[in-house]
Amino acid sequence: MIIGFEGKQADSNIQKFLSALDTGKYVDFQMYSDPGYTYQVIRQSTGTIARPTYSDSYRELTITLSSAPYRYVAPAQTATITTTTSTLVNPTSFVAKPYIKIVGDGAITLTVNSVDYKFTNVTGSIELDSVMQNVWRVNGNVLVNENAKMTIGPFPTLKPGSNTVKLSAGTATIEPRWRTL
Repeated sequence: MIIGFEGKQADSNIQKFLSALDTGKYVDFQMYSDPGYTYQVIRQSTGTIARPTYSDSYRELTITLSSAPYRYVAPAQTATITTTTSTLVNPTSFVAKPYIKIVGDGAITLTVNSVDYKFTNVTGSIELDSVMQNVWRVNGNVLVNENAKMTIGPFPTLKPGSNTVKLSAGTATIEPRWRTL
């Protein structure tokens, strides 16, 4: 990929761009040529910087990026789920793996498309990520593993088209993560 940087801060902006990619994991990347989607990319090369002869202030960065298989609908959407059934419509042809944060206490059942996901002894809140297949809560600045509080089974997914979602108690925020190739 070749990316152009222009202006007095071109060299500084290139370094900032490279630093943003240097996380050791996939990062969100949005291309102006595809504004409706966010890609997950990771840097694969050190990159080379060139200055064309026609401009003092223009730089070109040539870099290799690797992209995860899916692109995600942007901007990311969220929905609030309560004890009343809500319908979420997946606009893509692919199953979505959502991030969900449930706020409540005690035993809570999340129902997605008539499948129950049970959580026990919830204390304040619990979060689950269907991509990472992890359950946790945040206690101050500490992530607490809460995988044992979710009954064994698959993590929730959202099929293409209409999906019904509700809670037995509390409220939840869901980021569906609609995705496509």
